Amino acid sequence: MSISPNPEIGGDIIGTVIYPPYDPCDNNNILKQSVSYDWHIYNKRGTEVYKNINSNITSLNIGTLNLKKGIYFIIVSNQSFVIKNKFIIR
Repeated sequence: MSISPNPEIGGDIIGTVIYPPYDPCDNNNILKQSVSYDWHIYNKRGTEVYKNINSNITSLNIGTLNLKKGIYFIIVSNQSFVIKNKFIIR
């Protein structure tokens, strides 16, 4: 997952799921087969401040969520993987 810019300073911050390079030797690319994602954002106290379940989005504009300044943790998952990352809003 890519979070940019991190830390955010007065602009938009974008979270994007990035797939590994496609290997033509693989029979199936498991990560790209999954089309439903669960997005969760938690503040530093562990309170969930955003949730989007069974979504087909691979990129989220976190700047539109009007989060307060602070440290946040984002978790994106589906049946094949779980991605965790930290970001800061200043």
